[in-house]
Amino acid sequence: MPLQGKCLCEKIAVTVADESLPLQFASCYCKNCSTTAGSPFSMVAYVDKAHLKIEGQPKIYSDSKTDSGGSVYRHFCGDCGTPVQTLAPAIPDKAVVKVGLFSDSLGDINKPAVELFTVNRQRFPWLESIEGVPQCERNPPS
Repeated sequence: MPLQGKCLCEKIAVTVADESLPLQFASCYCKNCSTTAGSPFSMVAYVDKAHLKIEGQPKIYSDSKTDSGGSVYRHFCGDCGTPVQTLAPAIPDKAVVKVGLFSDSLGDINKPAVELFTVNRQRFPWLESIEGVPQCERNPPS
């Protein structure tokens, strides 16, 4: 059964097809994901674009000041501000989808499969790495 999600005001709807389920989560500590999430990290899932359907018209912010050094395109709801997805030319077949979109339909969220840009976690000395989860100081593994 496809996974359904939505932004806070429900003007953007997101569907992940069965082929990309179950989602594999990542905690991203890059400064820009942290800023857009309003927290030390953002919970995301890498989804094949072919398995992702977005209904509604998100606004797009071209983000060129990234920790990875590459530009990304951050899609968000222009009405309520909910982050929806990030697209990066470096990974053309994937969308980085924000896990919070699925809070009504996901159920329990497993620990992430990887933690990204952990070099930035030093800004939050009270946050510890998750035991058994691979740590990437910078870019995710290809």
